[in-house]
Amino acid sequence: DGKVVWRLSPPPPEHLHPSLLAPPPGDVGLQPLAEGSDIPYIVRNGDSLYVPSGWLSFPTTNTSFTERQTTYLTVHLDTTFATWEAAMHALVAFLSSRSEPLQQQVDWRCGASPPLHASDLLHWLVRGIAMDAKRMSDRAPLGVPARYVQYPIRDALQERAGEVAKLASVDAVFRGLEASRGRQDRLMKEAGGSWSEFQTNCPDDWVKLSPTAQGDPNLRRLLAPPLQAAAHSLREGAGHHA
Repeated sequence: DGKVVWRLSPPPPEHLHPSLLAPPPGDVGLQPLAEGSDIPYIVRNGDSLYVPSGWLSFPTTNTSFTERQTTYLTVHLDTTFATWEAAMHALVAFLSSRSEPLQQQVDWRCGASPPLHASDLLHWLVRGIAMDAKRMSDRAPLGVPARYVQYPIRDALQERAGEVAKLASVDAVFRGLEASRGRQDRLMKEAGGSWSEFQTNCPDDWVKLSPTAQGDPNLRRLLAPPLQAAAHSLREGAGHHA
């Protein structure tokens, strides 16, 4: 009954790929549109309103035309786990117990936290590449439907894994960390790895990979070889995984 006036505005400027990041906090203000105003949408009884991923939306109840109560239902469709980035995280997780380059411990430690492995670096590398490469946020046609239509899964996985290997760098790992300030979102937590405890004990250690004066050049140099080895093993592993 009644009606709801929704105010919408585009994602904050720093959210280049909103579907890869956590939703913005509730206290984030609406961003003005080019014409200087937000978009109001009036949703009445039986209407539905699609809000694109990452857009900010605020409902306000308007009862100027009716005294009836207003009730609305919000349905969130999470497609994050069907992207090529998610597929790459799943591939890294699958190979982390099967590939020696991914199992290699790296010289980045934090107190009593478990040692990090090259696979942990790969997860953040994939995230960093996804921030720059729109193709990684595209839907990945995986699973039974893809096999039913004989989609070349192995070739597609190898192609994306090849992109990861080609773009592998400590700078890309840092971009992945910087995107969420070293905090894993739900997709990253599902991928596993040793980072969660590392993050808890040393929440600001990710800054050490910065290419600026804040970073640790020696650590960046130590991490580069195992990162490259793990990234290049990803494409070969994709051929056996599909």
